[in-house]
Amino acid sequence: MSAKPPPPIPTGLNFEWPFPKKPSLFYKIKSRLTLSLVYLTSKTLFCGLNKMVVRNKQTFLNLLEDTSKPLITVSNHRSNVDDPLFWHVFSFREFFRNIDRWRYTLTAHNICFTKPLHTYFFSLVDFCIDALSKNGWVHMFPEGKVTKVGIARLISESKTPPTLLPIWFNGMRELFDKVVEVVVGAR
Repeated sequence: MSAKPPPPIPTGLNFEWPFPKKPSLFYKIKSRLTLSLVYLTSKTLFCGLNKMVVRNKQTFLNLLEDTSKPLITVSNHRSNVDDPLFWHVFSFREFFRNIDRWRYTLTAHNICFTKPLHTYFFSLVDFCIDALSKNGWVHMFPEGKVTKVGIARLISESKTPPTLLPIWFNGMRELFDKVVEVVVGAR
């Protein structure tokens, strides 16, 4: 049984590349403000609500700070707050020291993009391949379906072979008043 072909591209729709080749100072300020707002919101919402235990955090920070090659992180998806909760593991210093390398996250179309146009537009992996070609960081929550080609395509089309780092969330089903364990790489 072969996979279904992708839906046809709607005619008359032309999307500009969302990231400028040479970001202006205004773009950089807006981008950093947005990232900072999400980070501070995560810190505010999750700080004190649970205990976060991160194993091998220094391994992750070393890979994040190595801008000589792209980084792909892949993690299991236990709840809808996995992504913002993950931001919570960074200290202020770690976050702001690496703010220029902050990553793009691919998300599930049935949760984040419920309109067909949004699903088509945001399901394109090309944006992440572009980020990896600039030695950026891309994070994925794979859905585990046979027809998903995201990670394989990211790796095969990267100009420089990326570092692939698995991340495991444990304890996310009962988030509050519970220890949440984040395992980076091997146990």
